[in-house]
Amino acid sequence: MLSCRSCGATNPPEAASCRVCGRNPSTSPTARGVLISAAVPPPVVLRQPATRPTPGGPPLVPLAVAAVVLGVLGWLLLPVLGAVAAVVCGHLALRQFRLSPTPRAGRSLAIAGLVLGYLQLAVLALLALGVGVFFAVTYLLFQLATIG
Repeated sequence: MLSCRSCGATNPPEAASCRVCGRNPSTSPTARGVLISAAVPPPVVLRQPATRPTPGGPPLVPLAVAAVVLGVLGWLLLPVLGAVAAVVCGHLALRQFRLSPTPRAGRSLAIAGLVLGYLQLAVLALLALGVGVFFAVTYLLFQLATIG
């Protein structure tokens, strides 16, 4: 008896086709629905190539890059000076974007530099205010202690 590779039915050895599925029992490419390893190659997956920026894109505004670099340096190394320079460079870069007749790249860098600079100046102002309030309260408490 010959077993069909497609459906598994038993057939006489001289049968040209399976009595159940009708395929040739000796050359059927599948065995009970499972592919034989050499029968079908794996599918080919095509990927899109990675997109790269075009070299002919709009030019980058250097002041925008300077604004974000100074904003980061203001948080790391130069607390007040870096924050003020980041704010100045950020506003000058935004002015260049506004006045430029052609499109320019780097607007988000200028805005990031402005945010970093203004945020640091706000934190420093709150810190200075807190220190001032602390010393004022300490002075008042000292004056009340020496009177009584």
